[in-house]
Amino acid sequence: MTEREAAVRRCNDELIKRYGAVVRARGPYLYTQKGVRLTDLYLDAGRAVLGRGCSGSNAFRVLKNTLERGETGSFPSAYNTRFQNAVLSLVPGYDYAARFSCEDSLLRAAALYTSDRTTGTKQDSTGTQRAAVSPNAGLRVKLWRPWQTETADSNDGDSSYETLGTGTPITQDILALYPPLALQEAGLIAVFKAGNNPFPLSDLCSGALLNAITRSIYDLQREIPKRGEKEWSRFDAVLSPYFERKGAYLIPKIEGAQYEDFANHCLNCRLLIPPYPAPASVPVGVNEGDFSFLKQTPFKCRINL
Repeated sequence: MTEREAAVRRCNDELIKRYGAVVRARGPYLYTQKGVRLTDLYLDAGRAVLGRGCSGSNAFRVLKNTLERGETGSFPSAYNTRFQNAVLSLVPGYDYAARFSCEDSLLRAAALYTSDRTTGTKQDSTGTQRAAVSPNAGLRVKLWRPWQTETADSNDGDSSYETLGTGTPITQDILALYPPLALQEAGLIAVFKAGNNPFPLSDLCSGALLNAITRSIYDLQREIPKRGEKEWSRFDAVLSPYFERKGAYLIPKIEGAQYEDFANHCLNCRLLIPPYPAPASVPVGVNEGDFSFLKQTPFKCRINL
């Protein structure tokens, strides 16, 4: 289990302790067993950036239609070409796209792709060659987000550009992104620039899931030009003590051990922020009243400005 996964589990425990389980989700809102509505600034690490269900994307209709055709197995589907075209048009400058079931799987593939093959490889149960090294061994991959102000080729260490993995070098040949599909099983996507090593294979998934991911990417491309500073700046007054806003994203000013305390305080204020230090999202479709509890009960701590 990665540190992020552990933080998500702790956050889920805290949410259940306060409000019970989530029984419905729509747009930027989560509705709980105890009848409380939470405003979601985490958005499943960005997977829910278009909203949840069919409210903001056609992807779930596509998923349902493909499921009804029985394309639920790991057999080859006809959607890989569309998937490649969609991803590479969203993040141009790369040559190949692959989908991975989790962060560890993506980092293992990245380690193998950027290695000189001298560290050794091993074959997994599917016959896929995987790096015989720790998935976080000395490699970091930049995480692309829509409406990001920094370019993918930037090396300035801007904290608004999140990375996956640990270590000093940040590879410029690979970029990761979360599919804009509000489904945990959507996993992650990585795009690769052509190099000396063969491109890694995607993890196995059903044609139904791949088709829905592809539809969500085209939906995101249509949504990108519709959002801008007018929507994102509406809540600066209440959020600026805790976040530095860069476009659509909120960079936390609270760090270290205090961050989890702040995340729990936000839960008390009916706000869900990332369970680990990472950019939150300015949600679309909310109003000033959703932040009233935070405004009335500010979090008190030492903030590094």
